[in-house]
Amino acid sequence: MSDTVVYLMEMAIDNLKKLSQTDSSKKGELDLLKKALKTYKEDIAICVKEGDNDYKCNQEALSKLYRQLPFIRNSVYPWVNYDWDYGNYIDNNYSAAATGSSTRGGDFMSNLGIFVKLMGAYITNPNPGKKSIAGGTSTSDDYAYYGCQGNSRDGCLATNKVKTRDPQKPPYSDPFFNRKLDGKTASSYFIKVGSCKRPDIAKEDQCNSRGFQWTGDSCYSDRYAFINNTPGLTMYSPELGYGKFKLSPKGITLGEGYLPSLVNDVLSLSPDKILYAMNGRDAPGYMEVQKCPVEKFDGGDIESQNSQFLQILSAFILVSMGIGYFVLKK
Repeated sequence: MSDTVVYLMEMAIDNLKKLSQTDSSKKGELDLLKKALKTYKEDIAICVKEGDNDYKCNQEALSKLYRQLPFIRNSVYPWVNYDWDYGNYIDNNYSAAATGSSTRGGDFMSNLGIFVKLMGAYITNPNPGKKSIAGGTSTSDDYAYYGCQGNSRDGCLATNKVKTRDPQKPPYSDPFFNRKLDGKTASSYFIKVGSCKRPDIAKEDQCNSRGFQWTGDSCYSDRYAFINNTPGLTMYSPELGYGKFKLSPKGITLGEGYLPSLVNDVLSLSPDKILYAMNGRDAPGYMEVQKCPVEKFDGGDIESQNSQFLQILSAFILVSMGIGYFVLKK
């Protein structure tokens, strides 16, 4: 599989070299693919030398390479947060190895304390926790701390090294990306949801230098949404705002453990949240959409036009779903 991937990447690089001789806009893509292939070969060398050619390490290297292909590159930022392993965090903090639980009858009081800790995982203790770092190697992180002991240690460490080296940078410079991504937000991330026309950039070279795309005679930047996976369920009064993006001292947190988080996940799929997402609007507490620069037209600004179109589309989809339900029911 590795040989095939390398071969295809080298073919793509050769083709881009030829195209870049007559089209300078291809040079940026050529440099990115060359860097991705170089990084992949270095990652494989780490897996072989430091991880005893561990299978998971090789798969991690291959996954990193795939994520550098043009159609998926920067579709998510950062990937390590997107990959947060909830199961590993649970094992790190609540498994028998982590708690020291015992089957001996004399350890009743000790086991009782452990039971209380386990109940905390269901109600109050967050996953990720306050000290969590996506890609870290402590028990506060999503690294399989107890599962990576003994013979598994070298392979696990090599896999983690491949996963976290060359940390991913924000897609481009924008205050929207300037937010905390560790601790309780270690499983939160940005996802690409479209593009924004950039009326503030009129020249192709300026557009390309900022990592944007020049199409036709206009510049476009990728548009992102912040997916808030902070654990727990927090409610706010309508007067003061509702959701985790409008924190208020009068807000009520109904626990940060598994059960409140599960309720929060269910609420994120309510019709109003889905309509917000379909209209490119924020879903307070769950998703925040990056704002586009507004370009004015005689018929109104582009944002309001898009909103009107998406509202009509949303209504059509909901009506179609209702008709389909009744047809199937009959």
